[in-house]
Amino acid sequence: MGNTLEGTRGAKRRQIRSGLIVVSLAALLGGYGSAGAFEIPTGNEDIKVNWDTSIRYNLGYRVGKADESIMANPDLDDGERNFKNGIVTSRLDLLSELDISYQKKYGVRVSGAGWYDPAYSGGLNSSATSNARDSNGNPQAINSYTKRYYLGPNGELLDAFAFGKFEIAEIPFQLKVGRNTQFWGEGLGFNAALNGISYAQMPIDVAKAYAVPNTGAKELFRPLNNISVTAQPTSTLTVMGQYFLEWEPNRYPEAGSYMAPYDYLFNGGIGSQQFLAYGLTRGKDIRPKDVGDWGIGLRWSPEALNGTTFGAYYRNFSDKMPQAHIDIDNGHLRFAYADNIDLYGLSFSQQILGVSVGAELSYRRNMPLLNVGAAVAAVDLPKGGDVVTARGDTLHAVLSLLGLINRTPAFDSAQWIVEFNWGNYLKVTKDLIDANNPNGTFMGYGSYTDINRATKDFVSLDLNFAPTWFQVFPGADLTMPLYYGRGLRGNSPTNIIQKDAGSWSAGLSIDYLARHKFDLLYVDYFGKNRIDPATGMVAVNNGDPALLKDRGTISFTYRYTF
Repeated sequence: MGNTLEGTRGAKRRQIRSGLIVVSLAALLGGYGSAGAFEIPTGNEDIKVNWDTSIRYNLGYRVGKADESIMANPDLDDGERNFKNGIVTSRLDLLSELDISYQKKYGVRVSGAGWYDPAYSGGLNSSATSNARDSNGNPQAINSYTKRYYLGPNGELLDAFAFGKFEIAEIPFQLKVGRNTQFWGEGLGFNAALNGISYAQMPIDVAKAYAVPNTGAKELFRPLNNISVTAQPTSTLTVMGQYFLEWEPNRYPEAGSYMAPYDYLFNGGIGSQQFLAYGLTRGKDIRPKDVGDWGIGLRWSPEALNGTTFGAYYRNFSDKMPQAHIDIDNGHLRFAYADNIDLYGLSFSQQILGVSVGAELSYRRNMPLLNVGAAVAAVDLPKGGDVVTARGDTLHAVLSLLGLINRTPAFDSAQWIVEFNWGNYLKVTKDLIDANNPNGTFMGYGSYTDINRATKDFVSLDLNFAPTWFQVFPGADLTMPLYYGRGLRGNSPTNIIQKDAGSWSAGLSIDYLARHKFDLLYVDYFGKNRIDPATGMVAVNNGDPALLKDRGTISFTYRYTF
C-alpha cells in the first residue's frame, strides 16, 4: 500500500512534532538517559542485538526541619522519625536493556533494574509508634517489603515482550505480546497521568513521582503483561487495541520510607496506630481479576489539516488506586480495587505558531470517588473487583503546551511545558448509606465540611522551564530545569490533586559527551493541614504534598550509560 506525497508530508509533520516532544521531555524531565545502545556483532545483517546499560547514583540530603504537628500523629510519623536532617538516600540503580531484532520486523525486548540504598540499612528509628513490625509483632523501622524495594540489594524484571510487524490485505500491523507499557492520549506530566485518558492504563510509580516531581508520565508507568496491536489501514489512520493479562496496583511510598506521607497504607505497615487501640490491623487486599482489562483507540491525521491529529478511545479497566474498607467483625483495615470502569476519550494535537499543543477530554463511568472509607460487617465486604464506597460519573480535561525558545542573550536555547488539568464529577451513582455510614462515604456531600472536601470541579497547573547553555566547556552542555506545580482551584473528586497543594524544584544538569550526566536538584512541597488544637497533631491533610512540606531535599545524581 503506497503513500501519497501529501501523506508523506503529513507523516513528516507528525514526526517533527514527536521529535520536539522527545527532545523537550528529555531536557525538562530527565531520566536515565541514553547515549545509544551498544550493538553486539552477529555476523548476520538481518539480526541486530543491542545492549544498553545505565548506572545511576543518587545522594539525597534532607534540609527541611521536621514539622512537629506531622510527627505528633502516630500514623504519619514513621518517615519523619527514620530520616531526620541529613542523608536520606544513597541509592545505586542499574538499568539494563536488551533488544534483539530480525530484519527490523520481529524481535524481543527484555529490561531489568537493580538497586541498593545503604541509607536504609541502619540508624533508623524503631519507635513504639512505628507501623512496621517484625515476625514477633515488635516495632521495627521498616518491614521486609520496604527493605526489598528501598534497601536492597534487589531487582525486578521490567520489559519482557516479543513484537512482530506484518501485513494482512496490504494493511500494516504491529503486534506486541508480554510485559510492556502503553501510553495513550496527549498528557505529559504526573497529574495528567492521574487525570487523563491514560489513567490506570498502567500502574504508576508514585514513589518516583514524589521523589522527583517533574518526572514525565512516560517514565512513571510500570509495565504489565498485555497483548497490544496497532494497524494502519491508511496513511492517515491508525487503529490500536490492547488486552491485559496482568493487573498490579500503583506503587506507593511505603511506611517508614523517606517520602511516605502515611504509615498505615499499602504494604509497609500493619494498619493505623490510632485504630490499633481498637484492635484494628491491616487485612488482605481485595483485588480484581488479573485478566480482562481492555481498550481500543483510533488516531486520525487528515492531510488537509496540516499535521493535526485527532484521537478517540474507549477503555474498560480496573483501578490501580485503593479504597479503604473496615471489616468490623474481624478488626481488619482492607483495601479494595474497583473494576469495570468505562472511559471514553477524545484527543487533539497540532503545531500552532511553533507550539506543540495537545488536548484531551475524557468521561469516566463507574469511577471510584474520593471517600472517607466504609465500615461494614464481614459478610458485606466487597468481592474482588468491587467496592462499597462511592462511585460516580466524572469528566476530565488536559491541555498541554510545549515549545522551544531559540538563542537569546540569556541562554542558547530553552524548552518549556505548560500543562493544565481540569475535572468535574457529574453525579454519584452508588454509595453506602447505613447505620455504620449514616452520611455515606463520598467526601463531596454537604455533610462533609473538612478542608479536603471534594469539590464539583478542580483545576491544576504544572510549569516546566529548562534553559540550556551549549559547550560551557568542551563536550559539556549545561541545563537549568525548573518546575512548579499547584492545585489552583477545588479538590479533585477522584485523585490527589488538591487546592493550594503542590511542589517545586530547581536544579542544574550537565550532560558530558552524551554519556555522563550530573544533576543537582532541590525539591520541596507545600499544602494545608488542619491541626487538632487539643493534641497539636495533624488531624486532616488536604493532599499528600501537605504531609511532605517539611521534607525539602537537595540531591546529587550521576548517570553513566554504556
